[in-house]
Amino acid sequence: MFDVLITHIQEKVDINADQIELLKSFFTQKKLSRKEFLLKEGEICKNLAFVSKGILKSYILDERGNERINLFAFEGWWISDFNSFLHQEKAFLNIDAIEESELLLLSRDNYEELTLKIPIMDRYALIASYLGLSPETVSRIRKKISHQ
Repeated sequence: MFDVLITHIQEKVDINADQIELLKSFFTQKKLSRKEFLLKEGEICKNLAFVSKGILKSYILDERGNERINLFAFEGWWISDFNSFLHQEKAFLNIDAIEESELLLLSRDNYEELTLKIPIMDRYALIASYLGLSPETVSRIRKKISHQ
């Protein structure tokens, strides 16, 4: 279940075998059936979820009860209600599985401890990694901003 995550991380940052083993200890594994919820609107989002297998969707329900999808998360993607996760406020989004899925969950406490014990993971966790930017690109952008 960790192979997809490790590959994803190694595409962004250099991480050694010892760090990989430690990294695994911060995650919990979860399987979702088709149409099973990971998060419902109004709940507090307790985890970031990495999709190891399957597809999830995040969406809101409009006034007529129709789904307004804002994201499909495929294998190798992260999904969460990030605002709820960061601020521990009620979730705005619903997240459920489109098909049987396998997830790796990272709690808020484990996220903070992970970035302390494996500092390179803080670099991986920048919003840039969600946008697919390389660490080198982020460094160039920071350098340009600091010179302005």
